[in-house]
Amino acid sequence: MSYLARVSYTGNGSTTGYAIPFSYIATTHIKAYLADVETAAFTVSGSTLTFTSAPANAVAILIKRVTPTD
Repeated sequence: MSYLARVSYTGNGSTTGYAIPFSYIATTHIKAYLADVETAAFTVSGSTLTFTSAPANAVAILIKRVTPTD
């Protein structure tokens, strides 16, 4: 498993669920950013990250895994 995996999407104002196409050990390793600002307003279930409200139209979404080295 790589140390860092990431995927990018663009918000459309209505979609809240986004696929996580990489594996992870714990949901705490998943980080989400909206327009380069980290947010904690999401849940993770299986291979889907769901924001509590849909990211606005044209907002850059970054989902990444940050696995601690210890």
